[in-house]
Amino acid sequence: MRLSVISSSSSGTRACATWAAAILLVASSLFVSAAPARADAPVTFMKRVAKELLAAHRANSQTKMARVIRRNADVVAIGRFSLGTYYARLERNRRSSYFNGMTKFMARYLIDQSKTYRVARAEVLRPSVKRGRDFVVNSRVTLVGGGTYTVQWLIGKRGGKFRIRDANVLGYWALPLQRNLFRDYVRKANGDVNALVLALNQ
Repeated sequence: MRLSVISSSSSGTRACATWAAAILLVASSLFVSAAPARADAPVTFMKRVAKELLAAHRANSQTKMARVIRRNADVVAIGRFSLGTYYARLERNRRSSYFNGMTKFMARYLIDQSKTYRVARAEVLRPSVKRGRDFVVNSRVTLVGGGTYTVQWLIGKRGGKFRIRDANVLGYWALPLQRNLFRDYVRKANGDVNALVLALNQ
């Protein structure tokens, strides 16, 4: 099975579109200045990530986008959640290949799908909101057509550094959609997790 099969379902399309909309939102936030406020570490983190995302988007580079994801996303947590119970079937010597393939998969569709979204302006909102051990950073985007919507970023810490763990666009959290996509693929491959790993790395 090829990688294109992974994105053929409606949940797969929503997952790709959700990540893509989130990327354009945070990238476009560079053009809107929020009101002065006290230092907010999660918000400051998202503003830094925005510069990297925008650079990768402008370069139209999957390689650069993958680099931004590796540097700023909690790839391990995202990867484990995306496989659900199937993660236990993933052999240790295949985990690195799986995480790398997943990152490339996300980067490829972020570059391809984000071109659909034409953003007029956006804003990263203060303050961040504590959610258990994590933080939620809210963003607001205005489309060229005049529509507006909110994107929420779930940010946690790994190794003492902030990492993006999920994004909510138009009421959809991207990570559960990606999990459904990956698990459906493994089920169709008769439970063979390696089939997914191979597809992600194509």
